Amino acid sequence: MDKVRAFIGIPMPDEVQESIYREIWPLFSFVRGCHWVPKQNLHLTMSFLGDITMAQVATVRQIMNDIVSTATDLTLQTVGVVFYPSSDRPQVIALEIRLSQELKELHHLLTAEIINKVGLEINATSFSPHITIARVKQNSYYNYFDKVATIPGKHRFKAPAVILYQSILNPGDSEFVPLHEIKIGHEA
Repeated sequence: MDKVRAFIGIPMPDEVQESIYREIWPLFSFVRGCHWVPKQNLHLTMSFLGDITMAQVATVRQIMNDIVSTATDLTLQTVGVVFYPSSDRPQVIALEIRLSQELKELHHLLTAEIINKVGLEINATSFSPHITIARVKQNSYYNYFDKVATIPGKHRFKAPAVILYQSILNPGDSEFVPLHEIKIGHEA
């Protein structure tokens, strides 16, 4: 394994995953043309890193240890449903996360250090925190998306950890394998 497809993300606590799924479950039967993200894959992506070497993985692990261990608390709050790139022709249905100062700072520090020390070309300026709940297939029926917009989508929770994931693309669902995890506010 020379390279791995990787991203840094924040997992959702089990109770938040359950709550989100209770809200979206009724939509599965009548909102056609969507691939719903499996409950266990719900997360907030901090930075998508792309294909990186194992040496780069080691550097990212050290960056995470240095930065995440200094965070004493990170409370996340979803604020409702959002469509990307637009509600007219959505490709992604997500729960938007309020961009708190703590989240903004954590994202900035991680991204800046990865660009500096790993040399990856990742977007450091555009960060729209969200939890993807569905990917919209081409030629979907958009007339049902008004029902999706009625999902309450209000959750407040403490981020448990920051994880470096390997993303393995499979024909059905992607598989996310943790490569390194550091709890918020704890040493690695």
